[in-house]
Amino acid sequence: MKGFSVKQKPIALILLVVLLSTFLFSNISYAETKNLRVGETYFGFKLIEQKHLKELDSVGRIFQHEKSGARLLQIENDDENKAFSISFRTPVENNKGIPHILEHVLLNGGSEKFPVRNLFFEIVKGTLTKNLNGLTYPDRTTYPFSSMNDKEFNDLLDVYLSVVFKPAFYKDENFFKVDGWHYSIEDKNAPLQYNGVVYNEMKGALSSPDSQLHYSIMQSLYPDTNYAYLSGGNPPDIPSLTFQEVKDFYDKYYHPSNSYIYLYGKIDILEKLKFINDNYLKDFDKEEIDSKPIVQKPFDKRKDIIVEYPISTEDSAEGKSSIALSFSIKDDSRIDTMTSFNVLTYILFKNQASPVVQELNKAGFYNISAQMSPNFLQPYVTITAQNINPNMKDDFVNIVFSSLKDVVEKGINKDLIKSTLNVVELDLRQQYSRNINTGLMYGDLAMFSWLYDEDPFEGLNMADSFRKLKIALDKPYFEELIQKHILNNKHSSLILLQPKKGLMEEKDAAATEKLREYKASLSDKEIEDIVREYKELQEWNNTPNSEEALDTMPALSLKDLKPTIEEIPTIESKDEDMIILHHPLFTNGIGSINLYFDASYVKQEQIPYINLLSEILGKMSTENYNYTELPVQEAMYTGGINYYPSVLTKKGNNTDYDPKLVVSSIATDENIGQMFKLISEEIEKTKFDDKERLKQLISMSKFTIENQLNSMPLNTAAIRNLSYFSPVFKYNDILNGFSYYDFISELDLNYDSRYEEIVKNLEEVKDTIFNRNNLVISITGENAEYKAFKENLPTLLEILENKDYPSQKYEFKIEDTNEAFTSPIDILYNFAAFDFTKSGYKYSGSMKVLNNVISDYLFNEIRVKGGAYGAMFNIVNESNIIFMSYRDPKLKETYNAYNSTVGFLRNFDLDEKAFEKFIISSLAEYYVPVSSIQKGNEADYYYLMGIKTEDLNRELKEILNTKPQDMKKFAEMIEKGLKDNNIVTVGNEKVIKDNKGFFNSIKNLIK
Repeated sequence: MKGFSVKQKPIALILLVVLLSTFLFSNISYAETKNLRVGETYFGFKLIEQKHLKELDSVGRIFQHEKSGARLLQIENDDENKAFSISFRTPVENNKGIPHILEHVLLNGGSEKFPVRNLFFEIVKGTLTKNLNGLTYPDRTTYPFSSMNDKEFNDLLDVYLSVVFKPAFYKDENFFKVDGWHYSIEDKNAPLQYNGVVYNEMKGALSSPDSQLHYSIMQSLYPDTNYAYLSGGNPPDIPSLTFQEVKDFYDKYYHPSNSYIYLYGKIDILEKLKFINDNYLKDFDKEEIDSKPIVQKPFDKRKDIIVEYPISTEDSAEGKSSIALSFSIKDDSRIDTMTSFNVLTYILFKNQASPVVQELNKAGFYNISAQMSPNFLQPYVTITAQNINPNMKDDFVNIVFSSLKDVVEKGINKDLIKSTLNVVELDLRQQYSRNINTGLMYGDLAMFSWLYDEDPFEGLNMADSFRKLKIALDKPYFEELIQKHILNNKHSSLILLQPKKGLMEEKDAAATEKLREYKASLSDKEIEDIVREYKELQEWNNTPNSEEALDTMPALSLKDLKPTIEEIPTIESKDEDMIILHHPLFTNGIGSINLYFDASYVKQEQIPYINLLSEILGKMSTENYNYTELPVQEAMYTGGINYYPSVLTKKGNNTDYDPKLVVSSIATDENIGQMFKLISEEIEKTKFDDKERLKQLISMSKFTIENQLNSMPLNTAAIRNLSYFSPVFKYNDILNGFSYYDFISELDLNYDSRYEEIVKNLEEVKDTIFNRNNLVISITGENAEYKAFKENLPTLLEILENKDYPSQKYEFKIEDTNEAFTSPIDILYNFAAFDFTKSGYKYSGSMKVLNNVISDYLFNEIRVKGGAYGAMFNIVNESNIIFMSYRDPKLKETYNAYNSTVGFLRNFDLDEKAFEKFIISSLAEYYVPVSSIQKGNEADYYYLMGIKTEDLNRELKEILNTKPQDMKKFAEMIEKGLKDNNIVTVGNEKVIKDNKGFFNSIKNLIK
């Protein structure tokens, strides 16, 4: 949905809901269309097993290709969003990143049938689906896609099978150099450097403390196995990888005998079997391939490990350590165990009602999490505490074990179990319809067992696993799991991740010295050869695909497509000063309710308190409930109550905006009344005077922001960049950007002296916002849900006043403050933005096509040539343009690439046939299946933004009517905008300081 974001539930529970979605509640009855017989062979595929998958309303079939040894799983049903994947077991024996680099090289290197460089991205340019990828796991590599279009599905099936079984990368080492690594040197006197897409991707991926902790857990639990190594690659080790090693790895593992093919949806299975056999598998003979991962022998005692990560020399190390207590899990049923631990970790470690969480909180552990990691031969569960000090390690371990022992002895509160199971079931009810990810999700579930030579159907029995959990309401099921897999489990590890000042500088110095020594060992001729090879690689990168090669690619045509705008039913009514929107859609007995409170009357100095208020409601005690009881009450009757700020911006305008505080929840019709009671309780009766609890929540907010900035600062930095010229985004920056981080950090630092002021501001902001004035309420559901909504709405309304507050006119200081935020990471994020309406330009649908055209150009300039992991060009609010690069080794070169788009557009010259793919790609959003609740949210957005069906139809028409020559018209617009020179860079401190002339100020990313 455009414009809104809903706060997420804890990840373990979300994972379980996603995995279980559509299993329990389906209103579709599917009858199989093919009368196939077990034991019969169809186009080389022998049908091994066939069964009715009742929970999926599907037929499942397992085939074996007799000549090649390929395995094939089919899930047949009437889902138009068909899915495919092919996986290979790819265990690693070092940290060079071979499977990851091979994945990139295969997709970008083309094939014998499709000899197109950057084939994957050439395909993406003209696809309706964006649900296609290549994925490297610790023990497998998977190539998935899904599509609602029959022709596109068949074309992509051919492409994917072609690149994995008949690749073209063998013929040219340059594919390996670009995506893996190469020496970068402009002339013989320049220093030698490493570059490469995967090399830079992994420098970025491993830059956050969370990532380092994750990889350290696998190494600690499974030191004698393939899981001790990084399948993605460790940057210091990647440059030791050779092209020959990549080819040898491909030869060893990319054989049909080591493959797992998956087909899903409404397809003609015999047609697909014939195609796969005749075009690919018939050319291979079965082989014995040893690819099963090594099993780690159980430990006799826990392994304790200290891991260091870099922080800036100017940073404080206080509160920047993390600890992870992990346990290898082994049980008879992989799926039962995974389902059980997903629920159990939520109950024990992600719920304020948990006695374990409460004991940890008392000892100063506030940022606590736990998760089950099932995608391995030996799954594991991890309990983590972040933002601690190293001297707290022993306390953490002792409290976890003592609390869990107490839980086992006394038993888990049954209301806590029941409420958690209720949340899962309620979420499942809204997943009654299949969505864009359903087919691929089932494929992943099957791989949980199939990859390890077990029954793939076991992974699809999660509904049964979930039902079994209800035994925990009567018997000590969870308590026995705790005793067996945690308290009595010696196969465990304890990792202390702690910061070290100057560690990045040490690593950089070591890498620089290694390269310096290597260059010093070379003769002048050898150095000249490296310079020549680098220049030849750049020239190779600059050489476009031939028309002959591009003509081999399959492509959709606009003639094949009929995009339309769906009108979502909305019935508007008024109740005093409020507006009620009803979207009468089938929601399987659930009412989805959104309350849009007007936040425009909040004083300017109190704007950040809107976000703070949304973060603490439901997490502090009220008059009738302790904060440990509220999560149980919410889960018992609702799918959770979410509070979040949203800023609605008039399209094509940077000054006209409407700030809201949104309250959203879902409930069955019989529980809507209780939902309104809980919302009323939290809005009216939250007690902000619990000084210690409020301090905890403010500190947790700061920690959460810092973790997000360390791992992916993209959104926060983009907001900051746009705030240089846009009052809308200046407001957003204060509300939830860098300015909000400054605000929350200052509150955390000076909490005691500012406590009374904080409480006063929270009370004032709460009273100002939770008012009937300009309130808009929406309900998505059928008549039963709407009736329950209307009957119980007075419960909420009676606690809302109807006060008139003075209107606010915000006066923000808007200035071009080009900033850089330094962090001890190896890569950069570079941003440049401007307001194109300032120069008199107006938005049109053709700009969506421009978005694809320039994104394609930046891909070549910044990723292929520059080695960054990615670059983007986005139209924001129909008034702004922003350029972004991520996991980028370059700074000056990237900003030069942004500026070079002007010349590119002035010289843009594509015929209509070649240009059509950019139009088709712009239509992708019209071919995404969405649920009824998503439709209701989207209709709310259109209403609040004043967007009419005719506006959407006009935009669609403008997209379809876009011509190649229209692109040239945008060159002047971009040239004028980039002259404003509004830029932001986040990342590598050395590179930023070497280019300090770009910036007006340089500051640390983390305080």
